[in-house]
Order: sequence, then C-alpha cells, then structure tokens
Amino acid sequence: MYRPLEKRIMVEMTPPKTTILGEFVLPQGSIQPPSEGVVVGKGLEVLEIEIGDKVLFDKKFGVDITDEGKIYRILETRDIFAVK
Repeated sequence: MYRPLEKRIMVEMTPPKTTILGEFVLPQGSIQPPSEGVVVGKGLEVLEIEIGDKVLFDKKFGVDITDEGKIYRILETRDIFAVK
C-alpha cells in the first residue's frame, strides 16, 4: 500500500449511493454532493486527522489511485471540508 507524504492523506472512497424515485433511478453523481471516504493513511505532518476518520471533500480535489482492486484518493489536508 502507498504511504502519503507530508500534509497528505489517503482515503478509501465510499461507493456512491443510488436513489430510486418512482420508476426513475438517480445515480448519486447527478446530485453532486461532496465525496466521502475513510482515512487509511496519513503523512507525518498531519496532526488533526487520524486513520479511521471519515472525511468529506470535493470530487475535483486529489488524485485517484487503484491498489489491490480498491480505489483510493490522495488529498492534501487543506482540501478536506469536515472530519467525523
């Protein structure tokens, strides 16, 4: 598994949800909410976010990578909206 450097975190992406409205299926991407995921790695300079935290971020930030069949995104801490 990759290890983020400096002020970056590695997030395992949460799969998008699908909403069924009557006979219509609305994919989650059509609504454009922030993306969310679980932190699986962090750089040495990251102090506020811990591994296992859920985070919200915009889809346009970060770099997507695939490792062992899972999709991850590497983000800078300034691109995180909220931590749960």
